[in-house]
Order: sequence, then C-alpha cells, then structure tokens
Amino acid sequence: VMGQTGTGKTTFISKATGLDLSIGHELESCTQHVEEFETTVDGRTVKLIDTPGFDDGARSDSDILENIAYYLKRAHDSKIYVTGIIYLHRITDPRMGGSAVRNLRLLKKICGPDFYGNLVLATIRWNEVSPEEGERRERGLRTKDTYWEEFIKQGATIRRHDDERESAIRIIRHLLKKTPVVLRFQRELAEHGIVAKTAVGEELISYLAEMSEKSRIRIAQLEKEL
Repeated sequence: VMGQTGTGKTTFISKATGLDLSIGHELESCTQHVEEFETTVDGRTVKLIDTPGFDDGARSDSDILENIAYYLKRAHDSKIYVTGIIYLHRITDPRMGGSAVRNLRLLKKICGPDFYGNLVLATIRWNEVSPEEGERRERGLRTKDTYWEEFIKQGATIRRHDDERESAIRIIRHLLKKTPVVLRFQRELAEHGIVAKTAVGEELISYLAEMSEKSRIRIAQLEKEL
C-alpha cells in the first residue's frame, strides 16, 4: 500500500485486517518503516505491506527508498513476488502539487510498465466533496499523462475507496485475480545490487541535485540582499 503521507495507508490496512493500528496525524506519518500485516480474504492468506510516504518530514526520501529496497530485495531473494500495489490519493486535494507529482514519478520507476496491470489507483474521502467536484477531479487524474493517464493506458485500475472494510476487501479481491509480477525496482536491484543504479534511485538523485542547486542559488541571492 503506497501513497503520500496522510492518504490513509495505515487506515486502509487497519480496515482490511481488523487490527487496531496506530494512525498518524494527516501531516505526520506514523509509518517510519516498511511493515507487514496479515489477513485472510476468501480463504487466502494476504500480506499487506504498509510503506512510509516519500514526503515524510521525519525521514529523508533516500532513507525511505533504502528501507523499501531492503524489504523488496529480501522478498525477491526468497522468490516472494508482489501481487499488486494499491496507491491511495485524496480526492479532496484541489490540485496535484509538486510532491504528489514526484511521488507518481517514483511510483512509475518502482513499478515499470509491465506491472501497471497489477496497480490500483484508489481515491479516498469522497464523502468530503460533492459528487460533481469529485468526478471533475477524478477526470483530471485520468486524462493527464503526468498524473494517471499512462498507468491507465497500460492496464492500471481506478477504484473509489469509502474507508469501510468491505471496500478495502473488494480492492484486495480484485488484485488477488492477478498473477504476481516482478517490479522493475526489484529486477534492477537484483541486477545492480545498489539503489543508486536503479531507475528510481537515479530519479531521486536527480531530484536531490536539483533541490541542492536551487538552495545554492537562493543562498547566493540572500547573501546579495544582506
């Protein structure tokens, strides 16, 4: 289960498993490490993986990626493959900010196109917007290439999650029909051995370099003004 901080990843897992899990404040993640929870759906054992959001203020994105990489590499080495990814998004967000777009870029690099058919893009908080406004925002997500269009064209599914257990189970049940696929990130980790050599690692390094350059320019501007 993936998504930005505050999109209800832990809440989703809590509903699906019936476990009373620690839920973070909207702006503060309670998930600091990859965590695994088990439940049963239609007689099948399902492991749900809670992941920290890349925009978590308590930890750097590189630390979070290393944590996810460690879990996925262990799973791959044990021949345990990911059946699906549930990516949560707040329909209440009036626009896709820079952090949200960057999360999607990282998601693309983690999955790879071969995995998109095993991806569910699930929107939450429909009870907090009018049906018309929610549908307008969902339409925007569907039709922009920098948002969800590329995922959908290559097999990803959109679902509306209403924060109830049955809604979570329906999404999981949909993914249980899929054949597990090796993530692009897992393949590249197995091939190169280090995160920095993977597509998602390179994306993150590029972003950090860009932010560093922007900070350098800003500091230079401030020094001139003082």
